[in-house]
Amino acid sequence: MEGAALVWWESKTQEEIKKHGKISISWFDFIVAIKGNFGPLDYMQKDIMNWYNFRQLEGENVQDYS
Repeated sequence: MEGAALVWWESKTQEEIKKHGKISISWFDFIVAIKGNFGPLDYMQKDIMNWYNFRQLEGENVQDYS
């Protein structure tokens, strides 16, 4: 890991150590947590790119466009 994911993981492990005295997160819980934290960013970025590229082609009627 690197960048924002690494910073997130380090803060997550620090929380686990404070609560339990050790890192006690399962692989499944890790996957759920990382998707919950970073997954929506991917969908938002994809939606923004679709919005920027939202164009009606020349000669295309409204019914075909939508």
